[in-house]
Amino acid sequence: MFPAVRGGIVDGLAPTKGAPRVPGSPQRNIVPEKPVFTRRTHRLLLLAVVVAAVGLTGTVRVYRVAGISDAPMVLHGDLILVNHAAYGLPVPFTQRHLFRWSTPQLGEYVFFRAPDRAVFLCKCVLGLPGDQVEVRGGRVWRNGQPLHYEDRPMEDFRWISRQHRLGEDIVRESESDWDHEVNLLDPQIGYETFGPISVPAEHVFLLGSNRPHSRDSRHFGPVPLTVIAGRVLVNLSALRR
Repeated sequence: MFPAVRGGIVDGLAPTKGAPRVPGSPQRNIVPEKPVFTRRTHRLLLLAVVVAAVGLTGTVRVYRVAGISDAPMVLHGDLILVNHAAYGLPVPFTQRHLFRWSTPQLGEYVFFRAPDRAVFLCKCVLGLPGDQVEVRGGRVWRNGQPLHYEDRPMEDFRWISRQHRLGEDIVRESESDWDHEVNLLDPQIGYETFGPISVPAEHVFLLGSNRPHSRDSRHFGPVPLTVIAGRVLVNLSALRR
């Protein structure tokens, strides 16, 4: 039995080019199929290539923190996400940059190689080139003016283990566009004073959040931009707390 003919379509298939049309059937325009690769598809493919390149070159990496020098912001064992392309184009699988397109700003936590030993640290930028920085009782003065400080209730930090050696003076340190929590006191050490010191060109002044227990620019001086390997984007472990 032959298949039925319905208006020039046999069994639901449109006639191919040049195929005879059944007499008396209406003329039908065959609409070409849309191309498989649309502009949106190209964008998605490009995004996939970029994401793959980021992963392969190690532009964004996760690190586990060892130590208490940045408590209560970053605790021992926390996982931090570091963007190695925040300030320049990184050399794949290294901590170096081919060239730089930006510099660290105040309040940013940076990931860098310690100038005095072969370890990597994360500290907060609290002094830029040309700034005069001083630490009085753990509190920072920049260019003769103190940063803003707000007392924080200790009850908010009782859950942090005693190994982090937090004192009884935790404050929120801030300026207009950034803020973070800082521990100023260890009862056995007391408050610390440092400086004033002028930050040279192409350097930044870095401090840890656990001021009595942080090895930072008070010990090895302002840090050259060439040793800064990236910016800390987020504390992944803090998202689960």
